[in-house]
Amino acid sequence: MGCVPIEANEQPLEMTVQDDHLLFRWCGNEPLTGSRIDISYALIRGTIRDDHTAAEGTGPFSLTRGDEFSNSTPPPNVIYTASETIPFSSPKTLVFVSIGPDAKTFDFSASYEVLDRFAKLREGYWMDPTGKLSRTACATN
Repeated sequence: MGCVPIEANEQPLEMTVQDDHLLFRWCGNEPLTGSRIDISYALIRGTIRDDHTAAEGTGPFSLTRGDEFSNSTPPPNVIYTASETIPFSSPKTLVFVSIGPDAKTFDFSASYEVLDRFAKLREGYWMDPTGKLSRTACATN
C-alpha cells in the first residue's frame, strides 16, 4: 500500500449517508491501495458498546481522489464476504474503516464518531474523521 503518513483521525476519507448506506469518498492526493477492506461500527448506549461488522472484503484495489465505496458496494475488484446494514438509531455510533494487504495487517485506518443518529449525514453533509462537516466532499483536502 502507498504510505499515508498521518494519524487515523486525520485521514482524507470522508463519509456520508446515501440510500441507507454509509458512503465513503477518498480525498487523498495519492492513491490508496490494498487487498483487504473492513468497515465496522460500534453502537454506544451509555456504558455499553456493541460492535458489528458492516462489510469485509478482499481483492486488489486502488482508490484515487474522488473514488467512492459503501458498506454495500465495494471498491472495484473487491468482493464483500459480509455486508450488513448499519442502524442509524443509536445516540452515538463509532465507524471504523481499515485497509491493508490482508486480514491481519491494516496499513490504513480511519474512525468517525457520530453523535446525532446520523441526522446531518442523512441531510447530505459529509464528515471527515476529525468530525468536521461540509456540504461538499473533499472541500478542504
